[in-house]
Amino acid sequence: MSESTTTSNTKFAFKQLPKFDPVHYRAWASDVRDAFAERDWNDYLQSPPSTDPESMPASTPTTELKPHITVQAKAFISQSIPYEHKYGLEDYTTAAEIFHALEQKYSLRSREDELRLKSLLLDMRKQSSDSIDQHINKFTSLMASIIAQQSTTERYDKAKRNKYFLRTLELSDIANENWIGFITYLGKGWSTLTPESLFSETRSWYESHILPFKSRDAESPDTRALTTSTKDTSSKQFTNYKKPKQDKSHQNSDNLPRDPKAWCGYHRRKGHSTEARHGILH
Repeated sequence: MSESTTTSNTKFAFKQLPKFDPVHYRAWASDVRDAFAERDWNDYLQSPPSTDPESMPASTPTTELKPHITVQAKAFISQSIPYEHKYGLEDYTTAAEIFHALEQKYSLRSREDELRLKSLLLDMRKQSSDSIDQHINKFTSLMASIIAQQSTTERYDKAKRNKYFLRTLELSDIANENWIGFITYLGKGWSTLTPESLFSETRSWYESHILPFKSRDAESPDTRALTTSTKDTSSKQFTNYKKPKQDKSHQNSDNLPRDPKAWCGYHRRKGHSTEARHGILH
């Protein structure tokens, strides 16, 4: 049985490499190394020999490279790289050359991205408009991006991730959100919790110690609108109120001819007669 047939029949964990993504370069590079290692292709991924004679022996593969595996290895790594990231790689003939070129290009960029993302993390605060779940989602997304740029030896452990998360709450300074009390409640226990457990504790505190007070103090928009509408309507009623016009027949009778003995049946009093009044009006 040939070596190529044996390789094709082997059940590998990596049937193919994950798609290359510059944002997650370190994770992708780690998967590439694992995939080549399980095929016993480590020598086909070594960096090209240096032009420095003193370093050449260390970079030279320890075994003779076989042409057909060289072709397979190049195809294996090439199929994982989308076209938009293949520019400049067309002239490379081996997997090692391609891998080395991507390492030089994106390893430095990963470091720059890591520093930029760390700066965003230090400036991160919970916003008053965000629920606790929205804030947790924002934090975990940012933290995942940072960890993706970090090497294995530099990766944040759970205590450090928890510390940064609590910092986003402690410095938020939002009315009716007592996060200092939450941190005091946790004590030193936060350093031993998994991030998921800390998030769970945070949700419980938010729902029992923060949300009820925010709901009590915050007037619902519908109620506020109804109150404002009622006040405006009442104000307009009094502002726009006009005394109904009296019929001329109800005007003051002082302008009618005075006659102390005459009786007015309309006003039911003495002082003028009904006939005299109607004679003037009509």
